[in-house]
Order: sequence, then C-alpha cells, then structure tokens
Amino acid sequence: MPSNLLFFELVQIAIGKKERFSKQPSKSDWQMLYDIARKQALIGICFHGIKRLPQEQTTNMPLPLKMQWLALTASIQKRNEIMNRRCFQLQKRLEDAGYSGCILKGQGIAAIYTESLSNLRQSGDIDIWVKGGLDSIITLAKKLNQRTILTEQHADLRFFEDAEVEAHFIPTMLKNPIANKRLQRWIKQQEYAQFANHNRDELCVPTLQFNLVYLMIHTYRHIFGEGIGLRQVMDYYMLLCSHSIDEKLKANTIRCLQSFNLHKFAAGLMWVLKEVFQLSNESMLCPPNKKHGQFILNEIMIAGNMGHYDKRLIAMQNASKLKRFCLINIHTFRLLKYYPAETLFAPIIRMWVWIWRKKQV
Repeated sequence: MPSNLLFFELVQIAIGKKERFSKQPSKSDWQMLYDIARKQALIGICFHGIKRLPQEQTTNMPLPLKMQWLALTASIQKRNEIMNRRCFQLQKRLEDAGYSGCILKGQGIAAIYTESLSNLRQSGDIDIWVKGGLDSIITLAKKLNQRTILTEQHADLRFFEDAEVEAHFIPTMLKNPIANKRLQRWIKQQEYAQFANHNRDELCVPTLQFNLVYLMIHTYRHIFGEGIGLRQVMDYYMLLCSHSIDEKLKANTIRCLQSFNLHKFAAGLMWVLKEVFQLSNESMLCPPNKKHGQFILNEIMIAGNMGHYDKRLIAMQNASKLKRFCLINIHTFRLLKYYPAETLFAPIIRMWVWIWRKKQV
C-alpha cells in the first residue's frame, strides 16, 4: 500500500471514519506515519487515531517511537491550554483599551473540532482582527510603545512572552485586484456580524457564513505562499462537519467564491476532503474536481505544514531579497495553468506591497 494511503487511513481512524488499518503496519510503516504526521502538523490528531486502534495493529510500533509521539502530543495539549488562555487575555486587553477584536482561525477553529480532538490540534500564533482598520493598528502599537512592522494585512505586536500575535487590519486579501476589490467589499458587509459573534466559550470568532469563505481563501493563499498543510485542510473539514449547512448557505458561499475566482480551487479542495477525510457528498459545498484536487493534494504532500518541507524552496533560505523575490515568483508560476489571474498579478502585487510597506516605515 502506498505510504500516503496508509497515512490517510490513520487520519480517518482518528476522526472516526475507520476502525482499523486495511493492513498491519510494519516497523518501517510506523516511522513513515510519524514522519508524515509531523510534516503535516497532525501529530496529536494521529496519536488519537493510534489510541483507537485494536491492540494487535500496534504490535510493530517501536516503543521509543511511541513514547516520542506521546511526548509531542502531551506538549501540543499543554500548548493549546496556554493559547486558549492567551486568546481570552488578548481579547480582554483589547476591550479594556477600547478596541474590538475577533479571533481568526487558530483557537477559534480548534473549538469546533470534536471534543476528543480539539486540544490535539497543533496551534500556531494568534491571529486577531482588530476593528477600525490600519489606523486602529497603528494607534494600538503606539499605546503599546511598539514599532509597527506591517505586512499587507497585519502587524506583529508583542502582548505575551510565549505567544506571537498578528493583529489584522483586514482579515485577508487576494492578489487579483478585481477579485480583491469584491472581497474587501464583502468583508465590509460582513464586519458587524463578526465582531458581534461569540462561541460557547464567549470568545469572539467569525460566523459560519464568514468562515466558509475566509478559510477557503486562507487555504488558497497558502498555495501561493508558504504552502498548504493538511492541518489547514482539516480545519475546513471540521468546519463543514460542525454545522448542518443548508443548500441556501452552500449556494451563497459558492456564489461568493465564484466572484473571487476561487470556485475551481473550492471544487479541488472538496476532492481532497473526500480523498483524505472521506467527506460525504452531502457535506460538500460543491461537486469535487479531480484535476484540481490531485494538484492540490500533491502540493500538500510535497510542501507540508507552512511549506517547511518543500525542497523546491531550499534555494530561498540564504538568498538575497532580490533573489528571493525572483525565486518565489518563479515558484508561483507553476500555478498559472490552474489559477491564471491570481498567478499573473502575484509579482505585481508583491512589488506593490514592498513599496507600500517602505512608505509606512
């Protein structure tokens, strides 16, 4: 059995779609499964799958590997406890300072995972959308006596020693300016509902309607940047499974994604969700597209979480800024066949962002 298929089976066992492997994993299989789980930032999720297996299917798993896997899973759980506290503390600090903040992805998405998996999702930094746009971010940074180091959508602000915070003045953007203009108009229309929405833990998080579009764009952006990992794809799977999504909301979401030129990517992602997570046809936003799906899945398995394992990007690590700019744009042009408009505008917008950031200093 190909290694990826065995790994997909482990993921399906973890989420309750399967009860056991279709074949007994060998000692080398277990090392391979661990390596892919780490590459895709699914260490904790996959360890839950191991615990669900019949005992006879884990007999070939080396004890040192099992203990290493267990230790990493425990650290993920501990990290999630810290990040959950930091999200509430951050929200409170912003409120006390007169700002409204909405937690994007991260711990807000972890909360919609099933109870057995929510504290096993590998956390990153904290992304928070601060109401009031760029002016609010600049004012906030001054209040904190911090220098504002901006990207095209957020500033890195220091609130905690043990958790990085990205304060967003816009939640996301696209490189195609026509699609991005539509996107920013849609975000403005959705803004009030997001800052008024709280989950069962009283954390301000986006609505289902917003996340169906926002998380799709977030995943799409990763393929143009660092690279997609299965952690991001699993977030979307959990989003689709966490609610009963009626046909009207599905149609509205697809209409939105079509206006942003993301409908083919969305169809490809549905194929990936079916292949890896066994998502049912009834839960899909739209019919799957195998051609786009195979391309996306291949990118996922090559690049891993945040593209940290993408050998195609090794040359960028110690390159000059100019060389990195050239290399990332050359790398982006592999997407021309699938997403031509976003690909063609990518180098222009990267240059524009660089100039804009220089002006903000």
